[in-house]
Amino acid sequence: MPHVIKEKKTLYEILGVSPNASDSEIKTAYQNLSKNLQSAKNDTNRDDVDLKLKVINVAFNTLSITRTRDAYDARLAGLNVPKNTTTPPLSLIPLEMDEASSLKNEAMSLKTEAISLKAESVSLRADVIALKVERGYSGYQSTESVLEKSSRLLSPVKKAFAIVGSLVAIGLVIQLIFMLMINRQATTLVGNTSKAEEKVMLQDYYQRTGVRVASKAEMDLLEAASHREEQEQNKIREQERAKQQEDRKYQQFVEDGKQEGEIVSQNLQLAEEKARYEEDQKKRQAQEDQRRQDELEAERIQREKDSWQNTLTN
Repeated sequence: MPHVIKEKKTLYEILGVSPNASDSEIKTAYQNLSKNLQSAKNDTNRDDVDLKLKVINVAFNTLSITRTRDAYDARLAGLNVPKNTTTPPLSLIPLEMDEASSLKNEAMSLKTEAISLKAESVSLRADVIALKVERGYSGYQSTESVLEKSSRLLSPVKKAFAIVGSLVAIGLVIQLIFMLMINRQATTLVGNTSKAEEKVMLQDYYQRTGVRVASKAEMDLLEAASHREEQEQNKIREQERAKQQEDRKYQQFVEDGKQEGEIVSQNLQLAEEKARYEEDQKKRQAQEDQRRQDELEAERIQREKDSWQNTLTN
């Protein structure tokens, strides 16, 4: 599968707003993005849409709170690169990965940034409280005892907030590590499942063909070669069937020609016999007519003789 070069975006770019956008503009952009993703959600892209919703939720939750947005803006300002710098900052280095993997990594990166921002906000809150306490006790800094007392009061507060912030950050980091471990285990499980399926396919191929192969790629090559050979054999069989059909047609044509020749010969023979018969009939009729004519002529001559004899006798 080809990789996609994808540039890591800022939270403002994810929501499609400028860094100077107001809270209402950020909220409107977030609502529009959520509505569009929900309307485009279906069974085929459910996981992808859920992941994108998580990403824009992180972006909105970070930018909708003033202190986390200020901390994030300060973080972005610290990542600006001078014009003469050759190495880009981490957030602008293009990463080569699939789109789904990029979104996951981006979500994890945003979550890490959110964790860092939360820790920074806790630390800032501790600093603010410390400043308030210091200002509250600024009127009493005339003596050294007051300074020592305020120092003793401020140190536990700072330490407490620092410990709380550290614990929160550690807990979130542990949660992130746990999620990464689960993701890695799921990937390993999928890989093992694929290997098991491949073994089953190879065993089935061995039972069908009696040929033992080492990998699915080799099996695919053998099946492709077998398929081509089968196609060639089918083509040869088709050619043989076509030739046999042509031979049968030719034999049928020859047989039909013979039968027609015999019929014509019989008809000619019958015609000749009929002609001979008619010729014989004509000859016999002519002979019969000639015989009758001869008899009539003989009778006439006899009558004339008799007539002359009678005349002479009288």
